Amino acid sequence: MTRTVPFGVVVRLAPGVEGLVHRSELREGTFESGDEVRAALLGMDIRRRRISLGLDG
Repeated sequence: MTRTVPFGVVVRLAPGVEGLVHRSELREGTFESGDEVRAALLGMDIRRRRISLGLDG
């Protein structure tokens, strides 16, 4: 995980590629920068350059 934002957490997928896990997808608990999470691809918006993720597992 890269960082928390008011609407969820940003996850680094690869160098220079990040996606968002929306807060509605998050379980109870605290995430800190540097935590490793397993994410599943929920959707991509190529035009807006956004990747939507959900927690996997």
